[in-house]
Formats: sequence, C-alpha cells, structure tokens
Amino acid sequence: MPSQVDEILTLHSQLEKLSANHLQTKYDLTQELKELTQKEESFKTEIDGLKDAVDRLQTESKPERKTEDITKLIITINDLENEIADNELQNSELESELTLKKTEHGILVNKIKILQSEKEQLEDSSNQKKAERSRAEKASVKVRSEREKLNKLRRQIERKEEIKKNLESATQTISLIEQVITTTSPIADSDENEVPQEVSKEIKDLIFNSKQSFDEAQTKFSSTDLTPYLLDADKAYKLGIKAFILLCDKLLDKIIDQPFIDQVFEIVNYGLILNTRHLNAVDAMLQKLEKGVEIAPLASFANEVRDYFSENLSLLGLTGNIQDLE
Repeated sequence: MPSQVDEILTLHSQLEKLSANHLQTKYDLTQELKELTQKEESFKTEIDGLKDAVDRLQTESKPERKTEDITKLIITINDLENEIADNELQNSELESELTLKKTEHGILVNKIKILQSEKEQLEDSSNQKKAERSRAEKASVKVRSEREKLNKLRRQIERKEEIKKNLESATQTISLIEQVITTTSPIADSDENEVPQEVSKEIKDLIFNSKQSFDEAQTKFSSTDLTPYLLDADKAYKLGIKAFILLCDKLLDKIIDQPFIDQVFEIVNYGLILNTRHLNAVDAMLQKLEKGVEIAPLASFANEVRDYFSENLSLLGLTGNIQDLE
C-alpha cells in the first residue's frame, strides 16, 4: 500500500510540473500572438500609408516623380501584404496550438483531481488498516497477558496439588516413623512384627537411634554449655532426615548422598515445612567443634537452638508427639 501512494505522489508531481510547463507555453504563445497582432496592425497602417502615397503619386502630374519610385512602392506594398498573410497563417497555427494546449491542460487538471481523490482514498484505507492492526495488536497483547495469568494460575494449582499429594505422602511416612517408635518402645505391648513390611531393618535402626539420641540430648541440655546437647541433637536430626528420605516413596534415595543442608532443602521443596532458620548457624558451630574450637553461644541463642531441634524432630514424628500437618 505505501508503494502505491509513493507512485501516485510521483505521478502527481510529474503532472504538476507538466501542467506548469503547459501554462508557461500558453503564456509564451499568448505573448507571441499579441506581438504578432500588434505587428500586423502596424504593417496594415504602414501599407495604408503607402497606398495613399501611391495614389497621390499616381494622381500627381509632377514630371519630376520617377516611375521607378512608384514601382518600388508597389513592390514594398506587395511584400508587406505577403508578410501580413504569413503572419495571419502563423497566428492561426498558434491559436490552434494554444487551443490544443488548453484542452491538454484541462485533461491534466481533471486527471490530477482523480489521482488526488484516489490518493486520499488510499490514505484513508491505509489509516483504517493501521488502526485495525493497532487494535489487533492490543487485543493480542491482552490475550497473551490473560493466557500468561491463566498459565501462572494453572501452575500454582498444579503446585498446590503436588504439595497436597506430597504432604499426604509425608503424613504417611511420619505415621510409619511413629509406628516404628511405638513398636520398639520398651513399654509397648505390641509385637515387633506389627511394623509395616515396607520399613526395612536399616530404616528401623535409623529411627530408633534417632529417637534414642534425641532423648539423650534433652537430658544434656544446658544454656551455658550447649556442646553435649548439640552433638546428640544433630545426630538425631541427621538420622531422622535420612530415615524420612529412605521411607518416603516420593523422594529419591540418592538424596542422602548430598550434603545435609541440601537434604533439608530437598525435603522443604518437597512440601514439608521444616525450620531452616538456624540451619547454617548450627552447621557452622559443628564445623568449629570438628576443628577443636570451643563454642560459647549466648544463653538465648542456646534456647533457640533447642527449640529448632525440638520443632524439626517433632515434625518428623521422632519425639513421641504426633504432629498435625494439615
């Protein structure tokens, strides 16, 4: 569409230039015709004067007037009459050419008007299509935005469904851990055979050792000497995490080969909301103890560490308290 408009504009420019040339030619011809007309009238006046002179000469009886002078005047008159005839013919040709130029100019003016009208129609059509394209683009952007919102909502719903299924699986896993603790308790009347078959001896040992380590840790807690509690509680937490991973059918067993911090975040991403607030701080204290560096945290922080372990081990079902996951 823009190329057609450009062609029309080019043709319009050419036509305007040609029209201007026609007008100039018309003006030049008119001036030339005017000059020839004036010249013709001058010749006619001169001829009339010569004729009068000839008549006077012919009527005069002066002997001194020579015949040859009269002959020259007659020849001059004839030449002037011939020139007038030529001018009249030339004037006729110029008038015909001028009429033709006027006709051509009228045709060009009409053609320019038609082309101008077509140009305006093309511009209107182009503007209309641009407006339609703009509306279509805006509608497309809106549709794309709504589709993105819908996809985001769908992903959120799918994620919630996934978390729901994961929590159901986590609940079943924690229930199995609690059953293992109950059946291995010294005061339990249950037979060990009541432990579900999917719980292997390795996992039962992990659960029992985790529970035993945490029970021992709680007897050693001191806000002024955190080290004994920290070592046993950390052992219980790591054993419990390992047991949870091996027992949960939705978690890959190979996760236990990762660093402990990564294991915890795998479970958190899975959907179980473990407390990770002091995860790095506890790991830093344990690294210091491994290097033989003593730790002396503030009493308030020691209490927070105790709550950190109690909350997480309770959530895993390793404290004997049933934790509601809903």
